[in-house]
Amino acid sequence: MTAQKLPKLKYLRVKNLQTAEAPQAVQLLSRLLACWSSNGVNSEACKEIEQEFKMAACKSVKPVKQQDSINFHAKRLYPKMVPQGKNRR
Repeated sequence: MTAQKLPKLKYLRVKNLQTAEAPQAVQLLSRLLACWSSNGVNSEACKEIEQEFKMAACKSVKPVKQQDSINFHAKRLYPKMVPQGKNRR
């Protein structure tokens, strides 16, 4: 079989791994699930991790991303500016 050549990319998206860090709640959840799988769900050994996870889950709130008001209004008013229907380009 002959190897196929891949098409050239115009640009390549790469995540910055230095800034990518798992939130504390995710790390605690994985520890809690591992504890439950080894000791059972109602185990006393997992109670401390469970309390830590509950506290971390209550603290972690996603920040509200503010919308750009110009883009919001342009998107909202776009259907009124451009005619709708089959002749639309």
